[in-house]
Amino acid sequence: MRCIERTSYQENAFRILGVSANATLKTLRDAYNTLKQRGKLGGLGLVDDPLCFLSNIERSEPNVRDAFNKLQNPQIRLKERLFWFTNSTQVDRDALVWLVSKELTKAIQIWESDQNYTTLANLARLRHAICIFKDPNVQDTHLWMKALGSWRIIIESDDFWKHFTDIELDSGFEPSAIVSDIEILREDSWELVLKPSIVLAQNAINEAKYDVVRRHLDLIRGSGFPSLIVHHIEGNILEPLESRFEETKAKILKTLSDLLEDKEASLETKRKAGDQAYNFYKVDLFTQVHRLTQVAGVESEAATRAHQAAADCLRSISIFYHNHAQAYQISEQLLKEAQSLAPDSIISERIKEDLEIVSKSAQQENIWKDPKPMTSFDKWLIWVMLLLIFLIFPLISPLFFNSQSSYSNKPGLYSSPTHTVPYSTQKRSPQNNPDDNPFIDYEQNKKKKNPFLEYEKSIESEKRIETAKVEQLKTEIEDAKLRLGNQELELRELADKIGSYLTQIEQYATRIKQIESDIDSGYSINQDEYETALARHNFYVDLYNTELAQHNLKYAEYERLFKETNAKISEHNKMITGR
Repeated sequence: MRCIERTSYQENAFRILGVSANATLKTLRDAYNTLKQRGKLGGLGLVDDPLCFLSNIERSEPNVRDAFNKLQNPQIRLKERLFWFTNSTQVDRDALVWLVSKELTKAIQIWESDQNYTTLANLARLRHAICIFKDPNVQDTHLWMKALGSWRIIIESDDFWKHFTDIELDSGFEPSAIVSDIEILREDSWELVLKPSIVLAQNAINEAKYDVVRRHLDLIRGSGFPSLIVHHIEGNILEPLESRFEETKAKILKTLSDLLEDKEASLETKRKAGDQAYNFYKVDLFTQVHRLTQVAGVESEAATRAHQAAADCLRSISIFYHNHAQAYQISEQLLKEAQSLAPDSIISERIKEDLEIVSKSAQQENIWKDPKPMTSFDKWLIWVMLLLIFLIFPLISPLFFNSQSSYSNKPGLYSSPTHTVPYSTQKRSPQNNPDDNPFIDYEQNKKKKNPFLEYEKSIESEKRIETAKVEQLKTEIEDAKLRLGNQELELRELADKIGSYLTQIEQYATRIKQIESDIDSGYSINQDEYETALARHNFYVDLYNTELAQHNLKYAEYERLFKETNAKISEHNKMITGR
């Protein structure tokens, strides 16, 4: 908190020199010389301090000299004046006398009895200082709201800023601040007033006092300050939590990517790594999501970002299980869990597509997993069926074989296939071939070749095929299809990242154009915001270009494998059909 106190109340330059904020250059120089003379005599002595009841400050010779020099800068002087008491009216003088005497209640009563904007500004400063020093945990929400409400009225008051400008022009400082300096200060004053809340809230985050953080956020949201300012301040407050969250996510995914460098890692090792990553997610990352949601609020943008990032992390773990650990059912479960975290989002739509692929693998895995043991009834039923077959078969076998022989010379109504169904990457349309219909008219069948003879010929044809090579091609094709499916998942994941980076680039580019348009129009801008927007824009551009290059490399690899697989499919089909 010390850094913000130095720029507002704690080490305010006017406070150190013991003068009011509307003091002239002559008054300021006299106070400075008096303090220097006291220092030479062995001590600076006592100086009237309206905030002596809140905190003590150090008045050493270097501090006094720095304070005097600081006020020679017009822009700094304006900020220091904004956060210190003016002594413009008799009401101000009376209240300040009581305040220096530590009679806080009487000083407040005097200022509250007068509706002048200068007295309201002094009340805003006093209430704000009391809140910062005496109530950093926002126990007295009413006092905080009164302080911020007073500041809001002051910042929106044209009369206050006219008086503020007059003080600067009448102070005798050279160089004097110009009108544009004051206009910039007025624009920045919203954030300057809320900066103590940022520091106090971030201190609470470091001390794990998340209820305090939530109270600061609620206070800022209810302050009536401009929505853009509130949004920006929220982001500053929550930035440590979001950064911590992103670091945790990166650690989880790095453990998996590091394991993939080990080409000899077994499936069991990979599954254990996936289990560890998921446990890390549940214990640490998901806890952070829950905490951030509690602090920021369910409907906040920060909570939405956290849920989508958590869903993306789960999706990455799911891809690892599917592509590298061959744990398809676990992969499917994680995708469904990820989908529930971020419904109605872009990543949710992508997960739906993933589930169409993963669910098929999970169903196949489930067929061979956990077969049910036979019950006593099942065993009894099998014995009964065997007994019936043993007793009845000798009685009906003559009839069966006689009936078969009576039809042996007739053309069959069902024709066995003459070749194996070829692979194809294209969707095949049904063929209107009358030979495929088992219910062909008998007279038509008489004109056709005997299907049994055709079947025998096909058997002889297949024997001439190099069986080993066919099986090898089949294995290679199946393996390639699995690899193509895995590569499709990786390409979709990269496409998601590229899309999210592009969204960020467009948002920051829009903001940069707005700021540059303001510059061209002669308006003052927040230089820090402009530089931050540029830095963020360039950061996401670098990420976008990196991921795009990686996507293009992987797509080229995917396209090469796709062509090779089609070539093998064609070769396999030719060998099967004998063409």
